[in-house]
Amino acid sequence: MDHPEIAVVTGAGRGLGRATALALAENGYRVVVATRSAASADAVVSRIEEAGGEALPLQLDIGDPRSIDSATTTLLTAVAATWSGSPSRCSSTTRGSGTSRRWVRCGPPTSTTRSPSTSAGRSS
Repeated sequence: MDHPEIAVVTGAGRGLGRATALALAENGYRVVVATRSAASADAVVSRIEEAGGEALPLQLDIGDPRSIDSATTTLLTAVAATWSGSPSRCSSTTRGSGTSRRWVRCGPPTSTTRSPSTSAGRSS
């Protein structure tokens, strides 16, 4: 990849999430390792970096809306500071009625970028 894609993996501290984070890193992705335990995130990041990959830890409890808001801000700041120029644009919006649904869209600005409301249910 000329400009590696960034993957955010939740539950990446153990089990299937950890395996997914490691596999993505092995395939050239920059990985944000998101999990409730900072120690677990750091351990997975260390393993990825030891193998020559790039990763950032992110403490996140997806069951807590305040944690999601805080983690989103941290994520946008960390990605911009660590991997400058990639992505070149990030935006964040909250949508949904009765529940908090956070959308983060990162990448170069284009006229064909879909808004979060048109990409619901689709994986990138």
